[in-house]
Amino acid sequence: MFMVEVHASDLLWLSMASAATLAGNATMVGAIAHLIVVEVATCQGIRISFVIFLKTFLILTLLTMLIPVAVLGFEWFMFS
Repeated sequence: MFMVEVHASDLLWLSMASAATLAGNATMVGAIAHLIVVEVATCQGIRISFVIFLKTFLILTLLTMLIPVAVLGFEWFMFS
């Protein structure tokens, strides 16, 4: 049996938490707040398509992921 020993560091946990938190922002169903906003908009007669939402928020999610990647990369570079 092939086993890999993994040493979990604080940097690894911060990376995973950051990715899990921010990844939900990319799609309409990724966060409950998005579903609420889309439902309220629909009640007001505003239609938000899944594809338009994805195009907009995928770009924003990728941009917001750059900040934690830069911070964690800097931390790894400086303190490893």
